[in-house]
Amino acid sequence: MHGGGYHNRGGYDTQFGFYGREGRLRWSGETPRLQIESAGASWADAPLRAIEYEVAETPAYGGAYGEAFVRDFMAACQVGGRLPADGLDALQVARVIAAAYESSASGRRVAIAPPSE
Repeated sequence: MHGGGYHNRGGYDTQFGFYGREGRLRWSGETPRLQIESAGASWADAPLRAIEYEVAETPAYGGAYGEAFVRDFMAACQVGGRLPADGLDALQVARVIAAAYESSASGRRVAIAPPSE
């Protein structure tokens, strides 16, 4: 099972979570922390872990990552070069989403075809 949310400074909530048979992963945009919890045997000594990170402040949509994406996109359009994301990237995202749905429905791990150029 998975879930998601959206955020902007106007008050929308940002979050996502992935829940599996042995644990879950949760992220909330309120704090720069990713929480991971597992009931797996290899995590018995520390079943709840957190990864903290820093993100530069920016008023741009998508934060610092969104700002960098737009800058890279504009530079590629103006002077040439590789776009930060292209149709092959979109195809790979679609494959991951389809595999997530299939895995959720079947309860099994689903292999994802590697990207090809």
